Amino acid sequence: MSTISSPHVQIRQSTQHYNRPYYSTPQISTTKKPHLPKELMESIIYASQQKHHITVVELCNKAQDKYKLPKRVYNLLITAYAQLRQPSRVIEVFEESAKIYAKEVNDYNAVIQALVTSDIGKSIEFLKRMKESGLTPSSDSYGTILIAALQADQMNVAGALWRDMMEQNVKPNAITYFHVMQRAVQLHHTALAMDVMISVKKNNQGLSSSSFDQALEVFLVEDSNVGCKHILEYCARKEQVPGYGSLCLIMDTAARRDDEELLFSSWKIIQESYKDIIDAHPYHALLTYYAGKSDLEGLRVLNNMALSGLAPHSLFLRNFVSKCFPTADILDKAFYMLQSIHESGQKITAVALNAIVVGCAIRGELSRGWATAEEFHKFGLTPDTHTFHALIYACEVKEDLDSAFAVFQKMIGSGLSPTADTYSTLVYACVSMRDFVQAANVLARATREGRAP
Repeated sequence: MSTISSPHVQIRQSTQHYNRPYYSTPQISTTKKPHLPKELMESIIYASQQKHHITVVELCNKAQDKYKLPKRVYNLLITAYAQLRQPSRVIEVFEESAKIYAKEVNDYNAVIQALVTSDIGKSIEFLKRMKESGLTPSSDSYGTILIAALQADQMNVAGALWRDMMEQNVKPNAITYFHVMQRAVQLHHTALAMDVMISVKKNNQGLSSSSFDQALEVFLVEDSNVGCKHILEYCARKEQVPGYGSLCLIMDTAARRDDEELLFSSWKIIQESYKDIIDAHPYHALLTYYAGKSDLEGLRVLNNMALSGLAPHSLFLRNFVSKCFPTADILDKAFYMLQSIHESGQKITAVALNAIVVGCAIRGELSRGWATAEEFHKFGLTPDTHTFHALIYACEVKEDLDSAFAVFQKMIGSGLSPTADTYSTLVYACVSMRDFVQAANVLARATREGRAP
């Protein structure tokens, strides 16, 4: 048997499991007893702080015959029995204490905290008893059980507790918000995550950026535009900003679901808060949105993207052009639009003009593509490698391999050096027309030049 030091007495630290009849629940006597001495009170508190739960029980049992136990000691005893995994004793101590002291919210909370790890159902019963006694449960009352239910994957119980908490107008604390949101995200429980965000807005509760991103994750998995809007509205009010990656994902979702409001509110936040790190991702979302509508405004976005030093991948550009300029008439309007922008004094990029060439290539209109390339000088530009790649692709669509090699030679003659993408485009053209010998020759040349695709 070892001992530990206490300010006033030696406290016994037992290593035996708590299962002996000796440790009984303090019995209440009708005989008036003196108050518990200060020294013994401090010893019980000290033992509890040191987590010597058997010692707490022993000290209380020794004191019960002589002294009136304060309410605080009863609560410490409840905690001790909880740690010793004796839920029935927890309830007995509470009932005995209730014969002497009027119960308050914190007293019920102590029992709930003690029972919740072993019996969530019993904890809920005490929550109901608290309400039936005329007391209003606190955020800790609900939060303790709610978090335990979430950890036990009892989502129906958690959802019912959350709704009851909202009906009782109990404002959850930040810890409860965090745990509920985190678990809702992990289980992709959109309805609960949505309820949390509505409550966050209603109570003007502060959440961290990581909590925003967690909420956005579950909303985006479910394509919940409404949930994302709740997040952004909250951000505007609290002057907090979700992460850049999350905002890009919102824009992707909004573009796919044709939600203009969500798309542009997210884009505005990115421009205001992340202007120094903007990459191609948000531009791709904008281009996807406009392409889905065959809206020529997408061409303006593409030009602005290029002006910022960014450019879409060739396959993305081809897909964008095919949707945004689905007919020859719209393609003509796109070119005239660039002329109008140029005449207004704004700079036009080769990327934007190449989109027109790609539009010609998709239709196999090689001569029209060449004509567009010859117009580059009017914008103060010269065709680049991407222009010639588009023209080679036009030859592939037209199934004219001789013209593809003529374009390739024209490119070299203009002073441009072939790249790995150039050779890749030419090989695809050869394979598309089943000229595998030419394809092998192109690959061999690319390898010799150190530009193998």
